Amino acid sequence: MSEYFIPDDVAQFILATIDSVAQLEALLLLRADPRQAWAAKTLAARLYITEEQTAEILDALRAKGFVVANPGNPASYAYQP
Repeated sequence: MSEYFIPDDVAQFILATIDSVAQLEALLLLRADPRQAWAAKTLAARLYITEEQTAEILDALRAKGFVVANPGNPASYAYQP
């Protein structure tokens, strides 16, 4: 059995900033390729949640300064802290 260690600063960041597992997963997906813009529908399929839930997560991440919204039809989001 291996030990899992999360550095204190990372744990504090997650506790203070991230509201849900889905929000953390969305942030990690967006961060994986900052050049890729994601529509809520596409990201929702990857997160296995509704498009509405995903839109709320993306809006929260935008408000926290992690992603930028690219207007369009549909709007898309990209990692840009």
